[in-house]
Amino acid sequence: MSVPERIDLDLLERIYDIPLQASDWDDVLLSLRARMRADAGTFLVYGEAPGDVRKVCLSGRDDASWREYAAHFAAIDPFRAAMRTGAIRPGAVTSDTRVFSRTAFESGEFYNDFWRRQCLGYSAGGHAQDADGNWIQLGLPRGLGVPDYTERELVELRFYFLHIVRVLELERAVGPRDAGPDLDVFAARHGLTPAELKLVEALLQAGSLPRAARLLGRSHNTLRAHLRSILGKTAAHSQVELIKRIYRPSNIASDSRR
Repeated sequence: MSVPERIDLDLLERIYDIPLQASDWDDVLLSLRARMRADAGTFLVYGEAPGDVRKVCLSGRDDASWREYAAHFAAIDPFRAAMRTGAIRPGAVTSDTRVFSRTAFESGEFYNDFWRRQCLGYSAGGHAQDADGNWIQLGLPRGLGVPDYTERELVELRFYFLHIVRVLELERAVGPRDAGPDLDVFAARHGLTPAELKLVEALLQAGSLPRAARLLGRSHNTLRAHLRSILGKTAAHSQVELIKRIYRPSNIASDSRR
């Protein structure tokens, strides 16, 4: 994966805060809109049926626009058609002008009866499929008069979209968390020290290591050393994987044998 020249660490943290419920998709989409100079943002899930389109997040437009789109225009959306026909492969991030001609796009019903009325111009986005075969679509259309996406901007958007897909998979793996994990059992199973258990509790509450440091009143370097020890004891390779193991302890044995 190409890495952008500049990485917004705050945005990356917001993305990975979602499984911890310390952030939400509205926060992420607003940040992406600002970085990509987008006038609107959509995060949608499509099922198999033409009318099966679900909104994960909508930014920059009101619900009336969403209802109009879902009721009719989703079925004739050329971006959705490009996903289904394979013109856009799963996992790809691209712009409209790199998929179909602008002339063809602007001659269609979707553009004239919906897109143009929304005062939208060029657009870019990412597309992926989940384990159930549903399509996930992130769209960031710009307003009229804003230039097309550059290759450098698409590299940046691909970077963030890859992490968004990873977080969606993590959310799916974690599942409902109403009861919460038994951290005492988790700590005993992996031999965590009391200080390491406190860090795990703080990570789940604060959502990131810097926030956990502020919450506990400890230095970032000290907690980073504790986190390395925790990852070693739990055989997790990242904080995200650690969270998955906390909420899905049944996976620990099978994961460790791979």
